Amino acid sequence: MTHSAAPSSDSAAAESVPTESTPAPVSPAPAMIPPVSAPPATVDAPWPALLRLRPRRVIAAAATLVITAWAVFLAVDIANLGGVGDQLPKPMWTYLFNDHLVEVSQWFVYAVLILAAGYLAGRLAGGRYAGAATFFFLIGLGLGFMLVEESGDIRHAISGAVRLHLGETVAGLPYQVFSDVPYFAALAALPLYAVLRHGRHVWRVPPIRPYLVTSVTLYAFASIGSGLRHLGDLYSTLGAGIDRVFFGGRFPAAPDQTQERAHYFVVDGLIEESVELFAVCCMFAVVLAFAAHVRAQRPAVLAAAAPAAPAPTPAASPPAPV
Repeated sequence: MTHSAAPSSDSAAAESVPTESTPAPVSPAPAMIPPVSAPPATVDAPWPALLRLRPRRVIAAAATLVITAWAVFLAVDIANLGGVGDQLPKPMWTYLFNDHLVEVSQWFVYAVLILAAGYLAGRLAGGRYAGAATFFFLIGLGLGFMLVEESGDIRHAISGAVRLHLGETVAGLPYQVFSDVPYFAALAALPLYAVLRHGRHVWRVPPIRPYLVTSVTLYAFASIGSGLRHLGDLYSTLGAGIDRVFFGGRFPAAPDQTQERAHYFVVDGLIEESVELFAVCCMFAVVLAFAAHVRAQRPAVLAAAAPAAPAPTPAASPPAPV
């Protein structure tokens, strides 16, 4: 029987000693590149020209319109410069305020403001400005109801129904007061909730504060006055006093009006329509000022969204020769 020879210890040792052959190249580990996240759409997407308007220009335009309307009224109806007032079929103020230049301008600003607030709410929703988005959504919705009232005078239909079914006096109050007070309170509820619940999100931007305070104050004045206008002939009494003190008793009535009714429109028309135009323009300025604030944050947000450069991977050192 033949036996196979066992390997010698010398040959086994020779096999265990590594040779000085060229080592295989070592592939460096792939560097982990962080995913590139797109900058938020709230700051990176282009802004409409409407939302690039400067708030002060909106206020200046409203002031110019109101001052011009009042100047024309004083020149024609009170001073009767050039006898122009004598040549008109109706007083000039009837062409300038109620359902005309100043009030129709309100309707236009309301419509533009509702579009701007809705756009801003949609653009900011779900991001770092989610609270402000809710504020502008509620403001736009509430002002939409106000626009329907301003242009359609829904309150007259409601008060007429109250008079028809409940009479001239309800619970000791004129039927207009009984219907108008809860009606205007309901109209004010949604914007007021927006200011009280979510207004802090826009209050943090200092340029907005004077516009917001002015708008809320003017709206409160107009709403309270509108609700109480028929309480003790409030507007007619105030209008008569204003006519006597400031217009010298020369405020003209329209051909189909009594002087008492004309005095009612001194407050309801000239004063209230001017106040409401400034109120809606100040709220529009709030929207524009916040849009400007968001645009001003664009460089900082883009820098935060940009990925950091990956650290260079050190080259693998070759193995030490044996």
